[in-house]
Amino acid sequence: MDLDGAGTLEQLELEFVREMEEGVQAFVEEEEEEEADAMDEGAPPPAKLTTNNVWDDIQFEQRKQEVVKDLGETGAAVKKAATELPKMLVDNDRLGKEKASLQYEILQLEKEEAKLVKKYPELRKKGEEAEAKKKGKGAEKAKDEAYLERMKELEKKREREAKRRRQIEKGVEELEEMEEGG
Repeated sequence: MDLDGAGTLEQLELEFVREMEEGVQAFVEEEEEEEADAMDEGAPPPAKLTTNNVWDDIQFEQRKQEVVKDLGETGAAVKKAATELPKMLVDNDRLGKEKASLQYEILQLEKEEAKLVKKYPELRKKGEEAEAKKKGKGAEKAKDEAYLERMKELEKKREREAKRRRQIEKGVEELEEMEEGG
């Protein structure tokens, strides 16, 4: 299979590998020359590179660049967090104080509500009606429930009055019997 006269795919691959090996070999030779020059000057010899080491070094450099990039991003995030953290702490402290203040106000209002309900029981009924409306029962259902509640209270009141009348009548009868017998 010819690709525009360049040879087969296998030949192209072989040529590419051969060129890579030549490039690596040229790099190794340059390093050896630099090593020889350094030895002539009395400097310690640099690490000897072989073909395998060159690839390892290239991969190391790539990883090093990635790590440096990641560290830069992390450093920026840390700096941002360092500037934002005090602001957030102040906000959290302020919000905590506001929350405590509001909770205290709620407790005071609940105490005041309890006092008012004790003093004015009809407020409880109105409060129950309001609660019924809040719960979504609707205005009519709330009115109906309030009406039924009032009717129950009136019925209880009538029963108490009837009981008192019976007791009074019984007491009157006993007095009459005592007067007749006395």
